[in-house]
Amino acid sequence: MRLAAIYIPQNNLPHIFGRGHQGQVLNLGGKYIYGFSEDSSLISLIQTTPNSKFIEGFWGNDISMISAIVGRNGIGKTTLLRAINHPGDYIHQKLLYIYEVPDSGLHILNETEKDFSTVLANVKTINRTFEVQYYSPVLDEDLVSTLSSIALVRYHTGTLEEYYYDSIVRNIFLLNDPIIETIKSVYNDFPTYDKYLIRAKNHRRQHFKRPYIESNFANPNRGDVLKNYLVGDLSRLERDEEQTYTKSDFINLYRQSISMLESESFTELFTKIWDLEEYKFASDKGYLHNGENFVKNFEVTVLSYFILGAVFPQTGLGGSVDFEDILNATTFDVRLNMFLEMYLISEDEVLCDKIKADLGGINVSNKNSMIAIIENDKFSKLSGVDTKPIRTRMKRDIERFSLTMDFYNYLLNLINNGDLLSNGGVLEFNIKEGNIRLYFELIGRYKELLNLFQFLPVTVSILEFLPNKKLSTGEKSLIDFYASLNDYIERSKTSKHLNYEYYLLLLDEPELGYHPLWKKKFIKAIVETLPILFSKINPMKLDNSTNKYIRTEKENPELQIIFSTHDPLTLSDIPNDKIIFLDKNQNEETHIDRDAVINTFAANITDLLADSFFIDDGLIGDFAKDKIQQTIKWLQNKDIKEQAEFYKKLIKVIDEPIIQRKLAEMYDDKMSENVALSIIERQIKELQVLKKNLEKDDTP
Repeated sequence: MRLAAIYIPQNNLPHIFGRGHQGQVLNLGGKYIYGFSEDSSLISLIQTTPNSKFIEGFWGNDISMISAIVGRNGIGKTTLLRAINHPGDYIHQKLLYIYEVPDSGLHILNETEKDFSTVLANVKTINRTFEVQYYSPVLDEDLVSTLSSIALVRYHTGTLEEYYYDSIVRNIFLLNDPIIETIKSVYNDFPTYDKYLIRAKNHRRQHFKRPYIESNFANPNRGDVLKNYLVGDLSRLERDEEQTYTKSDFINLYRQSISMLESESFTELFTKIWDLEEYKFASDKGYLHNGENFVKNFEVTVLSYFILGAVFPQTGLGGSVDFEDILNATTFDVRLNMFLEMYLISEDEVLCDKIKADLGGINVSNKNSMIAIIENDKFSKLSGVDTKPIRTRMKRDIERFSLTMDFYNYLLNLINNGDLLSNGGVLEFNIKEGNIRLYFELIGRYKELLNLFQFLPVTVSILEFLPNKKLSTGEKSLIDFYASLNDYIERSKTSKHLNYEYYLLLLDEPELGYHPLWKKKFIKAIVETLPILFSKINPMKLDNSTNKYIRTEKENPELQIIFSTHDPLTLSDIPNDKIIFLDKNQNEETHIDRDAVINTFAANITDLLADSFFIDDGLIGDFAKDKIQQTIKWLQNKDIKEQAEFYKKLIKVIDEPIIQRKLAEMYDDKMSENVALSIIERQIKELQVLKKNLEKDDTP
């Protein structure tokens, strides 16, 4: 079964083909070329001309046909694909489809509001019993409305970093599948990697200090800091009329005040943490850690973020802690608990003291008990201060520190149990041998941790996840494309009613951003590997007698692909009878150029590029062309001699030999020099080298 033609009724797409446009036929390169007529109530199939270029089985097993829609940017390629897309897409149009089914004639799917007629025999009307999926590698918000299950924008629901981590999960799920070995056996160039490396993000120290330094936020004069704390202490003394303060209480109060005056600015807290023996290292480039110990690198990164967030509103209820106590802590667990105490006491000292008294100290392991004490506090106002937002912030901080500690211990368990191989500052996950579900859990928990740090004035990144093989942009894009398809297939194959016999894939500039080498490989890659990927689906159909889904006679689904492009490199793999050429008329309205005679299949790439359909004005870049025209204008004016050296050098950097020699001859004629001779001599040497290489290759 192959979709051979699509009829777009009159005035269905006026914003592309113009207001009141005639019906348009997209002949996709099937066995026949089709013609239609249309009146107010009827669409008629009036012509079927054999397509002399059609070859049955041209695309191999399980791919019925590949067609392309070609045109310049903004000509309407995406709109056409979305018009063909499933009815859930709001740009979808009610069109008429002609399917060629070997040994079964023509099948007509008429979604228009008009009747259909034809004088041809062996024509059957069908309903939509197949799956259409639209794919685009572009993260464009407008593409969300495609309701596509495979377009990359479907997965972009949060931050760009969250999208990246979700893509890692999809990629690993694909590369872990045994089917990858089959794909590699038929297409050896398919890009893969076998490990993911995890390490603590090595920020520059300015990443943490800059928000304070640039805005002067939380970096005030020491006297101002002391004044704020003294105002808070005085407010508590005035409020607590029945409270008795001991000599020791006042000694501690004054000591804190003296310590504050002796301290550096708030940003120096970073330096004090970074200078601790377990975290300190010499770096002339200002990096946070040396990358040699994963656990210590993680610890100092997390603590740096908590210092960055340690800026609190002055409510008159807060107190302070001696930062030296935090520095003197002997373990990360204790230090993190003391950081939490600093957060809580800065919000409400009295309530923090109650938590410490009731629970024997501040400890994230007592998360639920600490939150319960906060929620049971009955004071809605203290000294005119609304305590509700304070309580909310305190509970949020407890959750944040608790989750951080949980994630830290989770990482330690993965390392100690050997689930992640620790190699100095890097953890390794083996895609083929590791517990893939465990890795998905790691990514999920890390994303949850990041969400709790979104209040900070910087982009938070604690860990890095990198494949052990550096991939090109094209290789990454190809893996993303296959991972998206694989994710869709895995989700669909468990639902029998979603396992179709026929899939129509609409690929919107799928090779966008590829290196030219991967553009050349793209069609071969999808022809040889997509059937293997879709072989995981068992085609099903509804048995009307039992109202149950049963296996069809087809072993694998049949695929058809329509893709849009404006890149000649990809089109050299597509016969021109399977290409829809879109162009603009004098009214800037799109039309299907049926007179375009462009040789594409196995055509020379340079010839394709030179065709005016792709590039209006030659093969030379506009900037280079302007420079050449500027040079010619200077050469033609015999009276102007200034800038001769400039134009001589410009001529020498031109790499097209004929243009270069001609300009050099014009330069010599004007300046009475021998630039052309030196250029010719150099070109002769280059040709001699080429001749020797060819002779060497021909030697038996």
